[in-house]
Amino acid sequence: MGYFNYTPTQNIIYLEPLLFLIIAALLAIWFVQTKAIISFTQAEIVFVLFIFYIICKSILLRQFNYTSIDFLLFIIALYFGAKSFFANNTNEVNVKILLYIFTTSLGISIAFALYHYFITKNAFANIYLPNSSIFGILLASQLAFVIPLFFKVKKTVKPTLKLLYVTIIVAATIMLGFTNGRAGWLGFIFAIVYLAYQNLQNASTKKYIVYSITPLLLAIFSLLFFYKQNSSNGRLLIYKVSATMLQNNWLLGIGHGNYKVEYNTAQAAYFSVNNINSKEALLADNTYFAFNDFFQIVVENGIVGLLFLIAFGFLVARQIKNMLVNEKNKHLVYAAIASLICIAIGAMFSYSLQRFPIIFMAILCFAIVNNYAIKTSIAFTFSLQKNKIINFVAVLFSLFLCVHFYFAMQYNFKSNEASDLNRAGFKTKSVAVYNDIYNAQYKDGGTLLAHAQALYYTNNLLKAKNVITKTKQFYNSNEVYKLSADIENELGNVAQAEKEYKIAINMVPNRLITRKKLLDFYVAQKDTLNTIYWAKSITKMKIKIPSSIADNIKETAKGILTKINK
Repeated sequence: MGYFNYTPTQNIIYLEPLLFLIIAALLAIWFVQTKAIISFTQAEIVFVLFIFYIICKSILLRQFNYTSIDFLLFIIALYFGAKSFFANNTNEVNVKILLYIFTTSLGISIAFALYHYFITKNAFANIYLPNSSIFGILLASQLAFVIPLFFKVKKTVKPTLKLLYVTIIVAATIMLGFTNGRAGWLGFIFAIVYLAYQNLQNASTKKYIVYSITPLLLAIFSLLFFYKQNSSNGRLLIYKVSATMLQNNWLLGIGHGNYKVEYNTAQAAYFSVNNINSKEALLADNTYFAFNDFFQIVVENGIVGLLFLIAFGFLVARQIKNMLVNEKNKHLVYAAIASLICIAIGAMFSYSLQRFPIIFMAILCFAIVNNYAIKTSIAFTFSLQKNKIINFVAVLFSLFLCVHFYFAMQYNFKSNEASDLNRAGFKTKSVAVYNDIYNAQYKDGGTLLAHAQALYYTNNLLKAKNVITKTKQFYNSNEVYKLSADIENELGNVAQAEKEYKIAINMVPNRLITRKKLLDFYVAQKDTLNTIYWAKSITKMKIKIPSSIADNIKETAKGILTKINK
């Protein structure tokens, strides 16, 4: 997700498929009536080939996951819809439309932030889901996009409108500072430097700017690294574990969309041979992103993915270098490139390319760049209107996505209904709803975990075991393994329960409750040696977030040790 925190999180899980359904329907309508010319640049060919490579690899290796593959197909449809839209309008029209849309978007962001902070009295950090740092990257990319467009129209708009644009830009820049997002700040700084560089006329001045600004940017980067030291160190742990995953799957990777499935088990393997009471262990958490989207692409797709990334980056850079830009049309393409710089830098330190609003922004900017003529290019050109086959395929493709997202919305709606029933105490009815959607093609790991929990607490242990096993194919966390261990323990599979409790501990070593689960297990098994070991482990464990619960667990462990020593 990636949306304003205006509604309960459980509502957003089915609002997103609804949004995708509406966009897919609009794309179908657009592809029916469009007369725009679509041309494939070399970068676009690599982009499309990479997506189809991922799909084919997923099918052949039986890693096919509707929840990730459908999104890739949606991106293709959305991209070519956006490109044909820009090709169908003049540069001046595109500038006016986009400036209006994004200043309105920034204005809404500012208004919502003010309301959220001053009226509802909530912390600014909670303004956006999943967090304000992701919002910072989106905000920076929109700001970098709007600024060049404003300079394009500032001499032709009315003074009141000009003042409004300036007010929105200044207010949004101030708000960017409050997001506390290093990636957004850094991306915006690089984008502004790029825009300043492009608007300089003197070549020697440009060289001076490059030589003087580069050390300053490196210094800023270093300072931002130390600004949130624990966060930076936590990401270094993630990179280290991710590198091990890549080392073990270097050719084809772990599979597209499988990072959230594989990472936590890899982290458990790492801490099974390293100190679980170290400072590094205190930084560990359930992790579903590599906090570097490009690195995650390589981990999921191996060396082949790396080659695609290098080819794509090289071709985009060459295309930008060879674009035919003049005084009249330069502002829009500079806006798109500046925004892409923000997004790319954000993607190096976060998971911005896995959040739809930022993906949408990247798609628009990439479509704008690819609508500009270039000096040298290999391109295939055709008209959607004249080519009936292409027209039919595009419309059919969009309608297929409409149907798919309708079922995804229904799945999430049912999941939300089951969750509400469970919270209200109607456990049996909740299980019945979860059972109805269990065999759906669309799957969500969080829903499967909730299903397994509902079955466990209604004593449907064998069914719960089947569901938690299925959950591990889509989603993994120490909560998944802790529940799996509880189920195995209840079924009398003692050895398997012990194994899974240990995996749960090693996944996130700083979770005191998980260690308490294993301690209780050994107490029940009357295993004195292991009881002493884990009781001591709990008493010596450093606490990440102090609480009364943590204090009680430590006191319980001390009591067990005292009782044994009598």
